[in-house]
Amino acid sequence: MTSFPLQLTTSQKDTLDDIVHQFKQFSWEVGEYLFHDFIEYFQLPQIIRISQPWDTNLVKKNDILYLQAIHDRHLIISKSLLSDNRTFILPDWFQGQCRILSSNPIYKPRFWEFKNAMELLRFEMPRSYIRLLCDTSALLLLPTNQTIPVLLKENTEVTLKRIEKSTTITNGKEMFVLIDKNDQEFLIDPTQTENKFHFAIRILDNEFDKSYHRNTIENLFTLPEILIRYELPIDIEFVSLTNTIPIENFPLKLRLEKYSIAKSIIAFSIADSNHPRILEFSSLTQFSLHCIK
Repeated sequence: MTSFPLQLTTSQKDTLDDIVHQFKQFSWEVGEYLFHDFIEYFQLPQIIRISQPWDTNLVKKNDILYLQAIHDRHLIISKSLLSDNRTFILPDWFQGQCRILSSNPIYKPRFWEFKNAMELLRFEMPRSYIRLLCDTSALLLLPTNQTIPVLLKENTEVTLKRIEKSTTITNGKEMFVLIDKNDQEFLIDPTQTENKFHFAIRILDNEFDKSYHRNTIENLFTLPEILIRYELPIDIEFVSLTNTIPIENFPLKLRLEKYSIAKSIIAFSIADSNHPRILEFSSLTQFSLHCIK
């Protein structure tokens, strides 16, 4: 849980004073909810009153919170490369320039996206790592050279094998031949404009700009850039931090181990109009509450 004080103008403070005064007119439910149960049952925004803060040190009994919204927080589980072996949770927007320490970092696959079957002519055949981005009509080519209309489902992975132009199979028309993981062949007619062929194709290493594969010690990246480019785990070193880290002896060399998504709630503490705060905390934060009748 984190807390950020709010600086209000005189007009804003007067408005908040009026709202706090109205709280005295509210009737609160007698029964209590656990916080994580409450946000599962009720849509936000909501106004709540803290009943039992337990070990949550940023809220106190009878504090009134305006729960504004819930959103996904993208986090990276990281370990210090120093001997203390401490574990840290970094947000994906963590500020600072980094260099790669891993000797052979693994690049994430990147894809081009196209919406026309004729775009397949860009590539040498056979070409693998093609993923369909929508349901696609095709012809299943049987060993007897007969064809059956089928529907290839979204996310099917295929390989572009060849161009077929046969009087017995395609009536002399040029069609693309795709093959799936079961070695079944499918025909795609690029001239059928009513049949959508929306696909993504993996970019091969030799198709990247040469500058993309620079990961030497001289090249610096932000943390979001590293997450976009490389697979985890990966060893990095922070060479500059734009914000002060409120952690004693925060290590500059870390191993980024896992990427996770956690639910985070934005709330306003408004019971004390002289000290309003913005709060951000996990959906698993432990406290009980009352809600308005």
